[in-house]
Amino acid sequence: MASGSVAECLQQETTCPVCLQYFVEPMMLDCGHNICCACLARCWGAAETNVSCPQCRETFPQRHMRPNRHLANVTQLVKQLRTERPSGPGGEMGVCEKHREPLKLYCEQDQMPICVVCDRSREHRGHSVLPLEEAVEGFKEQIQNRLDHLRRVKDLKKRRRAQGEQARAELLSLTQMEREKIVWEFEQLYHSLKEHEYRLLARLEELDLAIYNSINGAITQFSCNISHLSGLIAQLEEKQQQPTRELLQDIGDTLSRAERIRIPEPWITPPDLQEKIHIFAQKCLFLTESLKQFTDAVRYGEDPRVERGSVILS
Repeated sequence: MASGSVAECLQQETTCPVCLQYFVEPMMLDCGHNICCACLARCWGAAETNVSCPQCRETFPQRHMRPNRHLANVTQLVKQLRTERPSGPGGEMGVCEKHREPLKLYCEQDQMPICVVCDRSREHRGHSVLPLEEAVEGFKEQIQNRLDHLRRVKDLKKRRRAQGEQARAELLSLTQMEREKIVWEFEQLYHSLKEHEYRLLARLEELDLAIYNSINGAITQFSCNISHLSGLIAQLEEKQQQPTRELLQDIGDTLSRAERIRIPEPWITPPDLQEKIHIFAQKCLFLTESLKQFTDAVRYGEDPRVERGSVILS
């Protein structure tokens, strides 16, 4: 058996199947498998019964395990053997499994380390071969170039990120300024509209008072006339039902008073009041049109696709 295969077998036999590392305090189960003590504790937790082997899944009614000190010792020996590698050229790479010669060369075509016998073999004939140290130095140089490139890219991306963060902050600052301007403008507009509302309502109150003062006198006079007519009608109705002697008494005076009552002239609303109301209505119509134009202008400013119609933006 080649020494490489023996080393692989030893490493497999001293590796925990759970953590895939060298055994630490290996414990043997009833099924014959070995597991690290800490790995068993993690797999089983607090369970005391019906536990199973993490490798073959065989179930045991009780927790039962025993330290495998022999395997622990073998594991320590294998770890020491791996650390005691030969020094000198090819020491780090070991020896060729086929020819048992140090791996001192590197085949560029097959991208693998080879020994001097491999270099002269038919398998690698005509291939470009470099000393292993030279190949390693070349790869280290390539790695360094890649590292330099990646670090430059990383620095540039950091700068771009910082630029993006700065641009975001600046743009958000501008939107905040616009937000504050909009709030302030609408507050001013609200107060201005409220002031106009109060003034218009006050003018309406003045118009109401003028209407009362102008028409109340005529209404009061009509009320007095109606009361007087009601009394006269009652007297005539009573006179109509009286006996002849009583009916003839003062009949001339009664009829004369009724005859003096004249039909009232048609009602005419004071024209000055109508004119004032008309003027006020015109102002309200102008206000309505102005507000509509303002609303359309705001909508058009929010979305230019909105039809402006007759909105005046100047």
